[in-house]
Amino acid sequence: MFWKRKKKSDSGLRREEMHQDVREHHYVLAHIALREACESDPQQFFSLLASPDAGSLISHLWEQVCSNLAGEPENMDMATLQIAPCQVRGARAVLIVLPEARRIAEAIMVLVVEIDAMAGLDASSLPFRYFTLELGEGEEGNPCGVFSEWAGSTHLNYGSGLLPDAEGFRLWVENHLSQG
Repeated sequence: MFWKRKKKSDSGLRREEMHQDVREHHYVLAHIALREACESDPQQFFSLLASPDAGSLISHLWEQVCSNLAGEPENMDMATLQIAPCQVRGARAVLIVLPEARRIAEAIMVLVVEIDAMAGLDASSLPFRYFTLELGEGEEGNPCGVFSEWAGSTHLNYGSGLLPDAEGFRLWVENHLSQG
């Protein structure tokens, strides 16, 4: 009967699924493994992800995530992961579109921006800025994007809005960095 159907959001995600615990492998890859790889050698990170060997770095990180976590990764199609070198305010950057986020707090995309004084970006304690677009819940239970940044081990939340495409997320980060 129609009144017993589970409500689906416009994106096809079931509200009940969005509220389940995050898929640990997905979360660790986006929020920890990629960020720590960049922290350990930012120059190599940006160079590798802009090269034809980008897939080998991601495969290596994925293997590490899987070997360090219990159980099998749940519903993750790593073949859908996309890497796109780009620029933000003239600085070198890399945009990573992750396998589909299905739970709140899972990252949809990551954008890592190299801090470059020539591009007018403020140098912090790290030579890069690490932004995430995470799955959140908006009005009426519909999915929305939550714009966040990792500053070392601190997770900063800049608010939520519509779910942008990759270029929309890049432009949001560019605008955010322009504001100081």
